[in-house]
Amino acid sequence: DVVDYTPGTIGWKNAVAKLLRASEKYELPLEQSHAPFNRYKKAPIDEFKERLNIVFDAAIAMGNKQIVIHADEYRIPEGGTYDSEKAMKETYEFWAPYVEKASNNGLTVAIETLFEDDRRADAPPNRFTSRLDELVGIIDRFDNPYVKCCWDSGHARLTFTRAGMSDAMRALGDRI
Repeated sequence: DVVDYTPGTIGWKNAVAKLLRASEKYELPLEQSHAPFNRYKKAPIDEFKERLNIVFDAAIAMGNKQIVIHADEYRIPEGGTYDSEKAMKETYEFWAPYVEKASNNGLTVAIETLFEDDRRADAPPNRFTSRLDELVGIIDRFDNPYVKCCWDSGHARLTFTRAGMSDAMRALGDRI
């Protein structure tokens, strides 16, 4: 019923214009975009930010309701350990300009539920927002009605038990 579309960087304006025409012709709304993520590719930060700027501009141009992000750009320092407070601070600072751009244009930033790369019970944490307290914490830190949670049930199933998913969804409440 709706389209989730994320353009490439080359010729994105033409691609968006073409898609907008098709959307109108086929009465298929361009509901959302999914921002690129850099956790595994690890592109240079300037290149990644330029890509994000294009995707946010495209989402705004398409009249999307939301753009989904992975808020896990925090990296554990070489030889260091995971620091949730530092991850919160760095994540907030990284995404704040994009949240401002989006909310100023009526675009919701939906922070997707994530999961640890190493899901063994005894593994130390390594991925910000893969824990409920961090996900709630970053959404609340923005204190912006245009920042919500994108509940990815597949990701959530890797993080929570089946029964725990319901509890987590209740804890997130209207943030979803």
